Amino acid sequence: MSTISRDDFESLYRPLDERVIQLLLSVVPEGWWSIRLVVRNDPQQFGNDGIALTISSDEGYREIVMPPDELYEVLFEHLGLFQKQGEPWSSLSYLAAYDEEQDQWRFSVDYAY
Repeated sequence: MSTISRDDFESLYRPLDERVIQLLLSVVPEGWWSIRLVVRNDPQQFGNDGIALTISSDEGYREIVMPPDELYEVLFEHLGLFQKQGEPWSSLSYLAAYDEEQDQWRFSVDYAY
């Protein structure tokens, strides 16, 4: 297995993280101030595709939010990149939260291995 430098690796996965956030923001229900996407990678539990998604609100809204189909494609590309690097993640957590003071969305990504 061939790995690349950390900087080169980051230049490959960061745009995928940004695309995930863009897709997530495209489905934010009106009135939500934050949206969280949790992705779990477990082929034994979830079958060959191996990932399961949960979209929720930190404010406790119960509205069901369906992910766009492209989100799965981007996440599989993301996981494949990390697998090739020898660092497959077991879960990802994306959080986008609206910052009223700055009048913009802020986001974070947490990885678990």
